[in-house]
Amino acid sequence: MSMSEKLLDPQGRQRSKTISFRMSPEEAEVLDSLVAASGMTKQDYITSCLIDHRITVIPHTCTYKGLYDEMGRVYRELRRIKRDGHVSADLERIIGALAEEFSGLGGELSEVEKEDAAVRALRR
Repeated sequence: MSMSEKLLDPQGRQRSKTISFRMSPEEAEVLDSLVAASGMTKQDYITSCLIDHRITVIPHTCTYKGLYDEMGRVYRELRRIKRDGHVSADLERIIGALAEEFSGLGGELSEVEKEDAAVRALRR
C-alpha cells in the first residue's frame, strides 16, 4: 500500500475524522479490559459501542490470550477482595463482560451454568 492509497474500513468507508476524549485512569482500565476481552481493536470497540452495534467476539489465539490475561487480573483482584472485602463497580462490570464472553465461546454449558439452569428450573 502506498502513502497515497486511502485506508478504508471493512464497509469501504474512509475513516478521516479523529475523535478524542478524556477518561479517568479507572475508566481507561475498564475500557482496556473490555477491549481485550472483545478481541477487537479499541477503535472498532468504541465505534461499535457508540453506534450501538452488537459486539461480536471472534475467537482466535489473540482473543484467548486477552481473555486469559484479563481473567488473571480479575483473579488477583478477587484475592485482594478476599482480604479487604470491597468490590468496585468497575470490577463488577469487567467480571460481567468477561463472563458473557466466556459463555459465548464454548458450545457446551459450564458446570456453573448447568447449576444455574438447574436452580432456575426448580423455581418453576
